[in-house]
Amino acid sequence: MEQSKIIKRNFLFWGKYGIQMTAILIGFVVVYGIFFSFGDSSDGGFWTSANYFAILIGILFNYIGPISYGGTYIPMVLSFGSGRKEAAWGAQLLYGVYAVTAYLFVLLTGYLSAGRVDGFKNILIAEGFVLCVAFGQICTVLQMRYGKKGMVFGILITVAVIVSIGAGFVMGSGLIDTLTTWIGNLSGRVISGALFAGAAVAIVLYVISLILQLRVVSKYEVRV
Repeated sequence: MEQSKIIKRNFLFWGKYGIQMTAILIGFVVVYGIFFSFGDSSDGGFWTSANYFAILIGILFNYIGPISYGGTYIPMVLSFGSGRKEAAWGAQLLYGVYAVTAYLFVLLTGYLSAGRVDGFKNILIAEGFVLCVAFGQICTVLQMRYGKKGMVFGILITVAVIVSIGAGFVMGSGLIDTLTTWIGNLSGRVISGALFAGAAVAIVLYVISLILQLRVVSKYEVRV
């Protein structure tokens, strides 16, 4: 009975913030999609813009989520008496709920813009989601473990990520299609190997970030 209460509490607390992040993502995508599709007479103009911004903002939110939500709410729930493992795994629930719902939204906009499912592109996006969660969680660990010094390091990484995302924004959605087309001309073995390697790196980094998060939370000094 107690275990079921803990699970329910985590779903209600952490899950709602994952849904909240997805709602914010959808809001941004709709606004940007409408704004940047003005003057585009094609039927898929809105969905092309929407898919581009869904990918761009979706990946960015996967990085920012652990830093903003995890870095804020993990210490808070610990100060309220939450179990340490419960807090760390609850944060994973938040990241997972957002990542899954945001990814489904990306798939939807991609299908509506192109009329088909691009498997290679979607796998790359999924790997990008996992990588950003891992890096964001590592930044959260640094902040919780080293305080201001860790925060400075996290800010530097964040700036680098935002600059990279900004570069993608400036270059436009055509860059994604160009890269996808270029990679699509490679042999199937090379593509499969690259996808496998990318997935392996993303999973390993996420597992490392999770282990670090669990260790830091287990030793975190709660200040009330």
